[in-house]
Amino acid sequence: MNVPKSIRPLLAGLASLLVVSPALAQSLIAASPDVTIALGAGTVVAHDHDVVIDNQLGVVVLESIGAIPAASDVIAYSRVGNTQALAFDVTTQLAGGVVARPGDVVLYDGAQFVPFFVADDNELPDGIRVDAVSFAPGGLLLSFDRAVEWAGSVLADEDLARWAIDAVTPVFDGSTFAVESRVDVDAAQDLGFGDFLVSFDVSGEIEGVFFDDEDVLRFEDGVWSMEFDGSAADSAWVRADLQAIAVPEPMGQGGLMLGCLLLVVGVAMRGGRRRSWATSAIGIVLAAGASLGFALESRASDGRVEIDQTCAEQTGCLPGDFAGFPVTIDGTGGRSVVLTSDLVIPDPNLDAIVITTPDVTIDLNDHRIIAVGCVPPLTMCPLMYSTTGSGITAAPVTLPGLVVRNGQVVGMGGVGIDLGRYAEVRDVVARANRYTGVLARPGSIVVDSVAEDNRWRGITTAQVPFGGSVVVGNVASRSSLEGILSGDTAVVANNTVRLNVNTGLSGGLGSVLLGNAAYDNMADGLFANGWSVVTGNSSYSNDGNGFQTNAGSLVRGNVARGNGNYGFYAGVTAGLRENVSTGNTTAAVLYGLDLGANACNGTTTCP
Repeated sequence: MNVPKSIRPLLAGLASLLVVSPALAQSLIAASPDVTIALGAGTVVAHDHDVVIDNQLGVVVLESIGAIPAASDVIAYSRVGNTQALAFDVTTQLAGGVVARPGDVVLYDGAQFVPFFVADDNELPDGIRVDAVSFAPGGLLLSFDRAVEWAGSVLADEDLARWAIDAVTPVFDGSTFAVESRVDVDAAQDLGFGDFLVSFDVSGEIEGVFFDDEDVLRFEDGVWSMEFDGSAADSAWVRADLQAIAVPEPMGQGGLMLGCLLLVVGVAMRGGRRRSWATSAIGIVLAAGASLGFALESRASDGRVEIDQTCAEQTGCLPGDFAGFPVTIDGTGGRSVVLTSDLVIPDPNLDAIVITTPDVTIDLNDHRIIAVGCVPPLTMCPLMYSTTGSGITAAPVTLPGLVVRNGQVVGMGGVGIDLGRYAEVRDVVARANRYTGVLARPGSIVVDSVAEDNRWRGITTAQVPFGGSVVVGNVASRSSLEGILSGDTAVVANNTVRLNVNTGLSGGLGSVLLGNAAYDNMADGLFANGWSVVTGNSSYSNDGNGFQTNAGSLVRGNVARGNGNYGFYAGVTAGLRENVSTGNTTAAVLYGLDLGANACNGTTTCP
């Protein structure tokens, strides 16, 4: 496709928004089978015209996709926010008089269906069906059920193409990347930058990765890996073909919606009989966008308030705030706050910033909140104080929706950052605080941050009531207790924990621990409470166990090396598969069920 130079930077920006953490991607999957199966220990009956959502922790529910006739089979599905894309194997009559023919893609927003990709309008040859669809930057990712010559491109059924306003761009040539011609891509998702999730219609093997038709593979940077093992998630998948998938990508939803909006606007501008349905599709995309990336516009309208050392000490920085610390944010002067200088706190008994209203965003703007006298070496700062002054704190601590980003909180006598429910902490350094570096309550997100030299814990989301936090891409080191402590049902992924006096990383009940690295901690490397999924982590040179997991957990694809006790100390009903344990002092494995393909000290006998 020949893209005008004027919009190339915009499209590049949209593509960049699609890059998300694999951990988030894999924790939840929406899929449609080709036959009727009972999932979730037999509690949910899924037909071929249904879509199910599986949290991979034993909970399966039916997705709401509108009234689909039983004679129709959902063969392609994608979702961003409240907007869903669907394709069917036969001509399907939908609510509102919408008719979806094989090869068409319709949108559904929970209330109405509208055509989006119409095969006849786009001169797709007769008899060709769309059997994989995904929202993508500026258009739709499509795959077809057989080879087709279309819009100047020759596409095999193992290929992927991107459609945008009548233009077609091949984006994945299956034969180039070791996909056999007998294999059909029958489900796919665009992850951006040439990376995809795909499922195939038959079993096979690609570059050493064995798969069945109910599995989902990840193609990333030219390398194949297993993303979702259907039969391992639920044995009922063995008799079914997974033929439609959608894996939520929350970090890229705003970009996807904007890309789809640009596409629909472009179609509408071309006129013709597509104008009326394109207008309806614009409404669906705008509605979804309003609930996602465009929500920031409403916050900006509340006003941007600047805070600096001068106003904090001499005049007060906002309505309701008075001279001297703490700076109090009650929302009357605005909920979007930015620092324009460092804040040096003159008394370690004082909080720096107190928030008394929900839904406040504080941009530290690359500045520091730092206690007076806290100078290098920073590791000495907590020894100076036995106080309770925090850098940023919520009052009460249950306040929801607070955001802190882009700066440092150093040397506070209490907690560095202490927030309530559904908070977000991003790109923050919490260093040398007397108690915990970052403390956030249930449902919160802590991303791409550093917590080091804190005298209690580095990062914790394990506050009562437990549940539902996301802790991704952080570094936590040299704490007196855990580097990272999460609550129940948390997603804890791609973190590095090292040199902590207690366990490096500890996950609550039903958590997902994915892709973390723990080393040189003085107790266990990683701990997961019962019924957790522990996969793709590495743990080495810790004084205790490499991994300790409680009953009912699945421990898969991890590496434990050179730890001071056991490589894997597993609950008696925990399952171990495809793990490697070598050079651990006491033994490779204690307890647990060997599910196969484990390696212990160079042998397959584990334990």
